[in-house]
Parts: sequence; structure tokens; C-alpha cells
Amino acid sequence: MSVAATASLTSCFTGVESTQAIKLSRSDTREIAPSAEDLYLADISGTPLGKWKEGRQFYVADDKIAVMLVQRTLPVDQSLQPHRGDILTYAGTQPEHHPDGSVTAALALEGAAGKYLYDTGISMENAPKDFNSLDMAVLIDMETVHAVDRRMHGNTYWTRTQLWYDDEDEDFVGRKYIPVTVTAVTPGNMIFPLKVTFQDNSGTEGNYYMNPEDGSQTSSRRFASLFYLTEETIPQYRARRVGTDTARASAARDDQAGVPPVDGLARRCRLGTQLRQHPRPVEIRRRQIPAIRGRNTRRLQTVNPHGLHKTKTTHESD
Repeated sequence: MSVAATASLTSCFTGVESTQAIKLSRSDTREIAPSAEDLYLADISGTPLGKWKEGRQFYVADDKIAVMLVQRTLPVDQSLQPHRGDILTYAGTQPEHHPDGSVTAALALEGAAGKYLYDTGISMENAPKDFNSLDMAVLIDMETVHAVDRRMHGNTYWTRTQLWYDDEDEDFVGRKYIPVTVTAVTPGNMIFPLKVTFQDNSGTEGNYYMNPEDGSQTSSRRFASLFYLTEETIPQYRARRVGTDTARASAARDDQAGVPPVDGLARRCRLGTQLRQHPRPVEIRRRQIPAIRGRNTRRLQTVNPHGLHKTKTTHESD
């Protein structure tokens, strides 16, 4: 009995035992590997709180900033509270005590009407390494904006999408796959912190709203989803280049064989001339009804490109 049980156990497989290792092909590896556009702004990804210096500036992207600040630090007069377009300056970090006994790190931000507190929600011990300058809701880190502007200002890129924005932040249909020159990078809005202003060769101006790099390739409207670094990286350009290279290779083979260069139409005309000079006869059989003299008549007609060449009639018994 024990032998049978042992045999039954050893013959039971889950399927995992036969699963082979999964290996990526070269094409799959190229798809996963980051492109040059993915890496272009990868080194500009915000700064941990522990590396901030007092005086760091933040742009207020929306009037909803009052909701994000500790309420007791806001002036009663709402007109004196921070509004969109204001600049708040970092003035240090202090502990914020909560009714449940927890203590979190709060950022002291100075504005025109006084000093406000922004609660990070992270403990004093972890905030210096876990809180980043890009984590601040409604506030845009101006050092990141300036760093991206230094990188992109005056450079030429190729547009990847035709969704452009005007100076009134209204979208319109622009052009894609064309070269544009960046004229400025400024603060954007509470969703997309960066506003990239550019101009095409005809003088038309447009804007892209862009996210800074956050270390992942999944966030929307990053540099890699808005621009190409060079014309050669555009898929349509690569397709045209492949077609051109193929045509050049074909011309080179013809040249080596002593064939004069001709276009597609000339090739078809030359083929048509050869067919007219050497027609291929085609035999068509047709059964004719009704029967004549008790017999069915079958006509054999030989046809070539010039028309009927020969006709004969044969008779076969019913």
C-alpha cells in the first residue's frame, strides 16, 4: 500500500515542474529599455526635504491652497490668504502635534501676509528622506521649473502630439512631427506643473503642459510623450528612410547588372511590350446548346491578346 501511495504521489505534477524559463527577445528588450527621450530629464526629479535650504520658492498653482495649509495659520480675511500666482518661501521645518498624539513634519512657508504651515503627514524622522519637493499639492517647486528651463530653453525638438494650448490655456489643433524651438518653461497648473512654450518655423506659438520626471515611465504628459529629440526617432521618418534605403539598394543592384535606371511606370511599360511581342495563347472551351442534329457542338477557340486567332467545331455523340 505504501509503495502504491508513493508511486501516486511521485506521478502527481502541478505543471510548475515543466515550466521553462521565460526569456525576452532582443526586440522585447529594446521595447522595455528606456529611450533617449525617457532619460532626457531623468536627472531633474525633485529634491528630498533633507536637502532643502531656506529660501526655496514655491509657486501657488491654484486658489485651493488654503485647504492644504494648517487652518490656524491662515488670516481670517480671505483676501490676505495666498492665491494663484503668489510665491511662498520655505522657512524651515517644525513639528505639528495632532489630537491622537502623533507628530508630523510641517513646512513653514512665508508669504506676503505672514507665515503658514504645510503639514506633510510624515513623521519628523522620515520626512527628510521620504518627502520630495514634487509631492506638494497645489504648490510648484520653482527650482525644478528653472532646472527644466535651463535644459530646454532655446533647443529644437520635434512635436509628438497636435494638442496645443494658447496663451489663454485654451486647447487647439496644432501640428505634430514638426520642429519647434522652446522659448520658455514656466509654472503650469496644479495637475501639470510645467508649461513649455515653443514656436514653429512659421512663427506659430503653442504650449504643452508637462509633468516632471518622477522616476517612472507611466505618468502622463512627460517629455517622452510630448517631444522627439531628433527627427530620426520619429516612426514615420524611419519608415521613409527604410523605403529610401531599399530603393537605393535596388538601384545599386541594377547598376551592377548594367540595367539602366527606370521608374516603376517604365518597368510596367517594358513588361507590356514583352507580352505583346510574345503572346501566350489561351484556350477557351464553351459548350453550345441546343443540340444540333442530335449532337452537341463544342467550339474550341484560341485567343491571344490580339483577339480570336482560330475557331474550329467538333462534334461528339450524345
